Amino acid sequence: MTTPTLDVVFEILSHRRRRLVLYHLAQVPGGVEQFDALVDQVAAWETDANGGDVPENHRSRVATDLHHVHLPKLADANVLDYDDRSETIRYWGQPTVEEYAEHAAVSELPDCYRE
Repeated sequence: MTTPTLDVVFEILSHRRRRLVLYHLAQVPGGVEQFDALVDQVAAWETDANGGDVPENHRSRVATDLHHVHLPKLADANVLDYDDRSETIRYWGQPTVEEYAEHAAVSELPDCYRE
């Protein structure tokens, strides 16, 4: 697996929804997550609804966007694999991406993200 260039790292981290995906996947034991669980967490963070209700239309938009845009972009960067048939995401991570994502998470989600 090749290390992404800084241009790729910053492109990955340039969109908040992709950062939220990375924040969540970095915390998942074993790095394997179901698509629905990822969608639920990203939608909750976006609506500040941790443990609360997320409007279904927002959750639907998040699911569509992750499926068609952000997960494929992260897969192209060799950060994860997304099997849309089983709706399973396997997070491989990249040390360079994780380093910058960790810095962003501390300021963006200080109460939600802890090592």
